[in-house]
Amino acid sequence: MTNLELNNLLDRNIEVYWKSSTYQVKREKNGNLIIVCGENGSVSGFSDFYLKDCGINKWDMREQGLTNFKLIR
Repeated sequence: MTNLELNNLLDRNIEVYWKSSTYQVKREKNGNLIIVCGENGSVSGFSDFYLKDCGINKWDMREQGLTNFKLIR
């Protein structure tokens, strides 16, 4: 996934995950990307290095026709 693709998905309100569905990529009001842990709410900064491990869920992949992205479970 590229940075442009990631931002386009977020603009479309598609949930983007990092490594697993526990870690969701979000955009702050100032435009910075962050990773939010769904289990404890902790927040980490996002780096372009993380792009290779980003993906979307099965529902969005199927319903939105986004088959070119990595599936995250």
